[in-house]
Amino acid sequence: HLGATSCMLALANKHNKVYCVDTWRNDGQMPDYHKDTFSEFKNNTKDFSNIITLRGTSEEVVKDFNEKIDLLFIDGDHSYDAVKKDVLNWIPKCKEDAMVAFHDVGPTGSVVYGVTKVIDEYIKPIEKKVIKRLINLYVIQVSPRNLKT
Repeated sequence: HLGATSCMLALANKHNKVYCVDTWRNDGQMPDYHKDTFSEFKNNTKDFSNIITLRGTSEEVVKDFNEKIDLLFIDGDHSYDAVKKDVLNWIPKCKEDAMVAFHDVGPTGSVVYGVTKVIDEYIKPIEKKVIKRLINLYVIQVSPRNLKT
């Protein structure tokens, strides 16, 4: 929303593009509601030429996105329906064995947001390997061709 994670991803992937998809209007469950943060994001990420902004909703942007993804970081609207749509729309764009990271994951079985429930229902069946599990981050390697829709 303000570019901190984007900068870290861009720094770690200097020779790859980092596509950032957002409305930058704080539409989801953001602490500073309905505030346009695009100019602040652009200022914070200006030193990274490999950061490419795709402004719009995830559903709008995915329609015209034709790249194959190595690493997908899902951290948008955390409602069950929104996370499910992100998974169903973006996982098919991933390369086989791509890494997928989910932010704001609760403890196993917890459904504070919809993130954990979507992981249980859609991601665990296509999970090939858990890369890292932290308090609020879940990173796995997936087989996108096995995603149930």
